[in-house]
Amino acid sequence: PCATTQEFHGQADVENYLHYLESFEPQGKESLFDAAQRASHVKRSKSWSWIFSDFYPAQELDRGLAWLSGSRLACVHLVDPSDLSPKERGGVEFEDAESGKRRWIGVSPGLRSRYRNLLAAHLREVASIAAQRKSAYFRVSSQEPFDAAVLRILMKRLSG
Repeated sequence: PCATTQEFHGQADVENYLHYLESFEPQGKESLFDAAQRASHVKRSKSWSWIFSDFYPAQELDRGLAWLSGSRLACVHLVDPSDLSPKERGGVEFEDAESGKRRWIGVSPGLRSRYRNLLAAHLREVASIAAQRKSAYFRVSSQEPFDAAVLRILMKRLSG
């Protein structure tokens, strides 16, 4: 996570906002809660604050949202489509987004089933935490172009 803010106002700033958000890269092993503490000045803001993450572990989201309670928050859950449907058999390479470390794992039918159950539980837990903390929640494919995803979310927020 990275905790930094920049204020943008109105429709005229949407393009600047998108360019600003596109400039972010993973910032190492800082927890979401630590990032929330560094961004605690948003608690006083009436503007929307966005959290983009895979939300691993989900408990960090709960702690971060609790810390930022009273803010207008949008949780954008980034999910890689390949995570949703791992290969039936054979090896799968996993890469940690923050560290860049890679690991090959052999996938058996039992492991695949367990993985899918754990992932489904994680997705439900993250959505539930966001709802309990009264934060907007959006699940986005990591393969979707960033600007398209943000504009889709903005349009959904404005119409809903």
